[in-house]
Amino acid sequence: MMRVSVLSGVVFLTTSLGGALGSAASATDCSSIKAALQGPRSVTYQQKLLPVAPVGGQASAPMTFVVSSTVRPIPNGYQVQNVTDGKTHVLKQTCVGGKLVTELDGKRLDMGASAQSGGGSINVRLGNFADASYLKHKVGEVWTGTLSSVKTQDFTMTTTYRNKLVRTEKITTPAGTFNTYRVEAQTISTTTFQDPKMAAAMGQRNKPTVTTTTTWYAKDIPGLIVKMESKGMSSLLLKYQK
Repeated sequence: MMRVSVLSGVVFLTTSLGGALGSAASATDCSSIKAALQGPRSVTYQQKLLPVAPVGGQASAPMTFVVSSTVRPIPNGYQVQNVTDGKTHVLKQTCVGGKLVTELDGKRLDMGASAQSGGGSINVRLGNFADASYLKHKVGEVWTGTLSSVKTQDFTMTTTYRNKLVRTEKITTPAGTFNTYRVEAQTISTTTFQDPKMAAAMGQRNKPTVTTTTTWYAKDIPGLIVKMESKGMSSLLLKYQK
């Protein structure tokens, strides 16, 4: 789980720099490389982690920090350097034999996996979730797909997405005023246990968990995120360079 947690921040910056939401976490072909290199070469955001639940009877104060990222071309791909609160992570994506190879801080990340555990199999499928797809849709249209699927001998967990291009909006940030597409994205995660007793013990009723994120994309700069909001996080563009 630590890998996913570290990767999530880099995925956000990869998204902002170029065009393929979740490319570092889900794409397996080389299409995201071209998109990343067509976007802005550097971005800086103010990011807030918002309190979700009260702590000790009082809501904790939100955490605010600055996230900066730069992208540059490398042979057969690109590199993103992400600096968050003084910590640096480097993500590289290259095209090798027609397939996308992703490295985070020098370690290769497997985009799909199959393994044996406890006498059962674990199969992970990762779908392709390209944020640039909003450019293919009109206001009011909805598009859906599968983001991931995990199957073991005990349970199945599936995550799907449902996106809607809500409308166009004018947004002003410290980086300037932008005409944007407002996209509301829902991720729906459902865990189904084979054994009802296990489901009860885990507190699960096989009901989906829905997370909603609203993102404002610049109309004139494909892939550039101007603003993003979800239940526990918000990001605002401070500056960028094409």
